[in-house]
Amino acid sequence: ILLFTSCNDEWDNHYVYEPSETIKSSLAEYISSQPELSKFYTMLQISGYDTILNSSQSYTVWAPVNESLENIDLNDRQEVTKIVTNHITRFSIPTSGIESTYLRMLNNKNVEFAYNESSFQFGGNNLMVPDVLTANGIVHTISNYVPFTLNIWQYIQETPGLDSLEKYINSQNEKIFDDVNSVEIGRDSLGNAIYDSVFFETN
Repeated sequence: ILLFTSCNDEWDNHYVYEPSETIKSSLAEYISSQPELSKFYTMLQISGYDTILNSSQSYTVWAPVNESLENIDLNDRQEVTKIVTNHITRFSIPTSGIESTYLRMLNNKNVEFAYNESSFQFGGNNLMVPDVLTANGIVHTISNYVPFTLNIWQYIQETPGLDSLEKYINSQNEKIFDDVNSVEIGRDSLGNAIYDSVFFETN
């Protein structure tokens, strides 16, 4: 009975959201106030995302501690931005009810947020301080950062010597009329339909 009660309590705790801390400041203000997140906050400033995390929109941030960012070149703004946007998603995502799910970050990369036995992980990294509720979202402090991984198209674009392949793939782009989302707004003098046209590109 005691074992059942204990397991039941752990299960209930996993599905009941109780923030570890609730503060009135914004996401950016909270991160800037944490000494162990000072390097990540500097990266937010370099990339301009400190301003975004001060807005009224809701976000969730998985903030890596300073030690994990020691080898990041802060003079490389493009690389800094890739890492920053790999740790922020829209809306508030608490640990409550998380089993294993892939979340889309602001750079459109999908990163796994999972409950692994007795701990939560983001991109395979343990959450050190989860569920800090701020005025415009949630901060989870994590043990290490999640590296930015190139997809096939990004690899082709960024790898020297593949410019002819990139040019060929781009030559296959085609603009298609979207007849479902286009709206007929009248007829011309020959009776042909006139549309408020919507197009999309395909390859």
